[in-house]
Amino acid sequence: MLTTDQAPISLNNHIIQQITEKYTLFEPDCILTYLSQHKNLTFALLEAEKQIRKIFLHEKLILKIVYDPEIPNWEKLFIIISTQLDADTAFDKLKQLDQNWWLDASDLVNNDLEIHIDFDEI
Repeated sequence: MLTTDQAPISLNNHIIQQITEKYTLFEPDCILTYLSQHKNLTFALLEAEKQIRKIFLHEKLILKIVYDPEIPNWEKLFIIISTQLDADTAFDKLKQLDQNWWLDASDLVNNDLEIHIDFDEI
């Protein structure tokens, strides 16, 4: 379970290595900068990967910063589950992830992280 009473951490090499082993980082420098500003997300990312793997066994997990061009300085980190599953199956699994873990855990990350599905072309 994700908790918010973790001690503050710096992004040391061990934490960076754990994250990069579990996720593909889109624009790694931007993601590492974002994580250094939102240190609470490092624990969330490590726990999220464990929870996602219970449901999405082999899908590629991507970290990406999303920006809103209409809102200055708005940015958010997304975990993108890249899958070749059909849409119904993928969204059923995402709903299962939400119910089993993410709806409770998402409250603890201050709206700084989202989980989405992306469909690979077959």
